[in-house]
Amino acid sequence: MSALDAEGMAAAARTSMIMRDSLPRIAFMGDSNTDFSRNFNASQYQYTTSSYVHWLRRIARQRFYMQPDYVTGIAAMGTAHLLAVQVPQLLGLSPRPTIAMIQIGTNDNGNLTVAQAVNNVLAAVRMLNAAGIRVFLLSIVPQGTWNNARKQWAAEVNRHYWLMAHDPTLAVRFVDLNPSYIDYGTGSPIAAYQYSDMVHDSPTGGLVKAQAILPALEPFLPQSSEFLPMTNADAYDPVLAPGGNMLDNGMFTGTTGSLFGSGASGQVATNWTGGNTTTGISDVAVALSKGTHATYPTMPTQVMTVSGTGNSASGFRFMRTLPSFPAGLAVGDTVYGEMDVSWSNAVNIRHLWLRLTISDGTTSTEAMEGGTLVPAGTTALPLPASHSGIMRTPPLVVPANAASMILRLEGVTLTNGAPCSMLVSASRAALRKSNLKGLRAV
Repeated sequence: MSALDAEGMAAAARTSMIMRDSLPRIAFMGDSNTDFSRNFNASQYQYTTSSYVHWLRRIARQRFYMQPDYVTGIAAMGTAHLLAVQVPQLLGLSPRPTIAMIQIGTNDNGNLTVAQAVNNVLAAVRMLNAAGIRVFLLSIVPQGTWNNARKQWAAEVNRHYWLMAHDPTLAVRFVDLNPSYIDYGTGSPIAAYQYSDMVHDSPTGGLVKAQAILPALEPFLPQSSEFLPMTNADAYDPVLAPGGNMLDNGMFTGTTGSLFGSGASGQVATNWTGGNTTTGISDVAVALSKGTHATYPTMPTQVMTVSGTGNSASGFRFMRTLPSFPAGLAVGDTVYGEMDVSWSNAVNIRHLWLRLTISDGTTSTEAMEGGTLVPAGTTALPLPASHSGIMRTPPLVVPANAASMILRLEGVTLTNGAPCSMLVSASRAALRKSNLKGLRAV
C-alpha cells in the first residue's frame, strides 16, 4: 500500500468518525414525567406519548440517537437520586451519551431547600460535564395543586438553572418551558397539558414541551434527517443499517395492496394491507387512498381517513406482513421499524402506534412507538389534533424460532359512542437492522 493510499484511508476513517459524532446521543434524566416515556413487560416494550421524550424524537425527525437505557428517570425521585444513582448509571453506559436532558426538582418541592436541590443538580452537572456530556436543564413547571409558596420555590430553582447556563465553566443550556405550558392568568399549567392528577404530562402537554425544547437543541443536530429512504433501492449505512431498508416497498408505490374488514374501502400500496379490525367495523370506518408528499410531489403517500363513532375494540391499520425473514437477518440481530407520519383532524383518538411484531407462530414479541402510560387514578386522554414527524420503534432483538414479522401503523379510538375522526398520511417506511453498539431492548 502506498503512503498516499494509507493517508486516504486514514482520512476516510477520520471523516467517518466525524460523521458518527455529528449524530448526538441524548439521554433523559428526571422523575415520573421522564420515566413515563416508556412502558414495558416481558413481551412488549413501548415508547409512549405520556412524556416529552418521544415527541422530541419525532419532531426532530430522529436526528439524534437514543437507546432505551438512556432514559434514567424514575418516578417519585428527586435531585439526590439524580446525583447518587442516575449520573453513575449514565456514566457506566457504552456508548455514553453526548447530551443529557434533565427535568427534576418537582418531588423535592416542600422537602428540600432551594439551596439543597440546586447543589445536588450542580454537582450532577459537573460530573456529567467532566465526562464530556453537555447538559440541558429544563425548567420545573408548576403542578396544578401547588400553592404560591411551592410555585415560588420552583421559580427560585429555575432561576438557578438559568444562572448555570450563564456560567462559563459549565456546558449547560437552560430551556424555560413555562411560557408555552403555563396559563399566566392563574400561574398554573394549561388544563389540557396535564392528566387529572394535575401532575403528569398529557400527550398534548408532552408535545408542547418537545416543541419548546427543539429550538434550543437544533444547533446540535444534523441539518436534515439521515434515516428514511428516498427510493426502494436504499443502501443506507454500513453501521446503522448494514442491510439497508429490508422492506420491499417502503415508498408505498403501486395500488395493488389488499383491504380487510367491511369498514374499509379504497386503495392500498402494493404488498401492504389496510383496513379495520373485525370487531366494531360498523362503528369505525377507514377509507384508504394514495396521495403525494407535500414537499416531494413525485413521492407517493398512503392515506387513511378515519370516521364514524368511537369503539375502543376496533382498530384501523396499515400494515406489511413479512411471512419469511429478509436475507441477512438472523436470530440475535437487532431491528427497528420507522415511518414518516403526519396526521390532522384527530378527534377522539387514543393511540396511533407504530408496531413491530416478531412471532414464532405461538408467541409474539413487540416493540411499539406511540402507546400511552396513564397515571394511576386518572383516565386516558386523546392525542393532539395534529402532528408530523418520524416515528421509530424501540430496538427489538430477533428471538430464537422467529418465523414472521409485521410492521403496522395502527390507531385506536378513545371514547366509545363519541364521534371520531383522523386524517393520517404516511410517506415512507423502513425496517432496519443495526450493528450499532449498545442498541438493544431492555
